[in-house]
Amino acid sequence: MSCIIYFNSMKYTSKNEQILFPYVSRANKGHASTSLFFAKLLSLCICLVVLSGCATLAEKEKAEALDETTTKYGTALRFGYIDVARSFIRSPEKSMGDLSGIKITSYEIVGKELSADKLQAQQVVEIQYYYTDNLIEKTLQDVQIWKYDVSKERWYLHSGLPVFK
Repeated sequence: MSCIIYFNSMKYTSKNEQILFPYVSRANKGHASTSLFFAKLLSLCICLVVLSGCATLAEKEKAEALDETTTKYGTALRFGYIDVARSFIRSPEKSMGDLSGIKITSYEIVGKELSADKLQAQQVVEIQYYYTDNLIEKTLQDVQIWKYDVSKERWYLHSGLPVFK
């Protein structure tokens, strides 16, 4: 009786010996239809894993793009590049706040939550700032709503610039 053992895509043949490897598939001469079935099943499983991996990769890219976008927005606010910060806002009427005379000393992300469909996110940011005319530092929490534009493949801020009081 001849036994063919497949192990790591290498073929081992032994006569009248039983070789034990963990997770080894054995294909005997009389069971060609069984091994064909398992080959098809394995191919189907591989296809499913690959297809699910593509969806996961797209979701991961969206999450990474969100992190990159929110970091750039925070940096623009922190260093006083208000026009750059306004470019992240989807609705121009929400970005009309006057930020002259304000210096931001700290911009810290407190929490971030991504929706199940990965097309919307809520981010809570703690901003410390002061007005240049009175030098009293204040703190505010800004709840930001970010939405992903599928056609432009980009995240936009929908909640507008923070309100400094």
